[in-house]
Amino acid sequence: MALEQTLPAVLERLRDVLVLEAAGFARWEPAAASDLSFWSFPPERERELRAVLERARPRLAFGAVRDDWWMAAPLGRGSDVVGALLVVPEPDRPLGKGDEELLAAVTSQIRVALDNERLHGQEKERLRSYVHEVTRVQEEERKHLARELHDTTAQDLVLICRGLDALAEAAPPEASAGGIGELRRRAGETLEAVRWLSRDLRPTVLDDLGLVPALEWLTADLTRRTGMQAAFRITGEARRLTPDVELALFRITQEALRNVERHSGADRAEVSVAFGGAGVEVEVADDGVGFVVPAPPEHLAQSSRLGLLGIRERTQLVGGAVSIDSEPGRGTRLSVSVSEQRAEPGADPTTRPPERDEGGSRGG
Repeated sequence: MALEQTLPAVLERLRDVLVLEAAGFARWEPAAASDLSFWSFPPERERELRAVLERARPRLAFGAVRDDWWMAAPLGRGSDVVGALLVVPEPDRPLGKGDEELLAAVTSQIRVALDNERLHGQEKERLRSYVHEVTRVQEEERKHLARELHDTTAQDLVLICRGLDALAEAAPPEASAGGIGELRRRAGETLEAVRWLSRDLRPTVLDDLGLVPALEWLTADLTRRTGMQAAFRITGEARRLTPDVELALFRITQEALRNVERHSGADRAEVSVAFGGAGVEVEVADDGVGFVVPAPPEHLAQSSRLGLLGIRERTQLVGGAVSIDSEPGRGTRLSVSVSEQRAEPGADPTTRPPERDEGGSRGG
């Protein structure tokens, strides 16, 4: 648990043990001393405790500071002071030597906790950077593979299909209806499979037209492949976002719809995109079987919800927030919100996908 969440309880316990009127804790960064975080117990004594800090702060570099009715114990020494523990004792119980030693021990433990929290934050940031780089490389590879499938494999299959068509026209009817016809059918099916794989790896509609047409294509593709009633809805004024955000929201929606298709048993699904003044929210809802959402979210991996774990990680990479609302028997609603990150002026975000197959000229 973060230190800032436990500090109120620590201050309350300290007040009870030392019989204090009030206890407070202030924290700041040495390089930005004006950036102050403050906690107090009871909360209504914060103003008084801030006054104590203002009087004590110039002398904290030399150690604990005390007056007739308050004491301030620093976190650190000299220029390394990063905070202070502030106490106001009851009038009839002044602090003794043992009390001062206890305060020094508490401040030492808080300093250790702060250092551990800082190191933990640095490690999380390094891990986040690593995941971001891995994701970027993965997407580049997917884009490369999709282009290769489209530009080479699919086009070769188109030529094979056309060659088989020419052979069928020149061959006797019985040959066209037999071996050549079967080869032509299989080649056409393979071509369609390659086109679908290319689109799944990296649909050109996302790069060419943006998030809204890409999500509309995903929704329509779910209906085409499964027969499920999938609807797409947009509210607010659509606009282009940064490529990282658009890609993240596309992959999140793609994974959410895969979960709907594979696990929900739903008859209906809806993808909705809401553009607001502060950002964008994408929601995927279904009327399927639902499930018990693990709490806390970190338990998603332990419950084998790896797809949802991936959604959570992608959301964090773009500084967004994700919520999952589901119960057995009443479907699932997944929402992802990201703060405003607009792209440079470019393509019209309301443009609809072209009425054609993304894989190129048809040959199957």
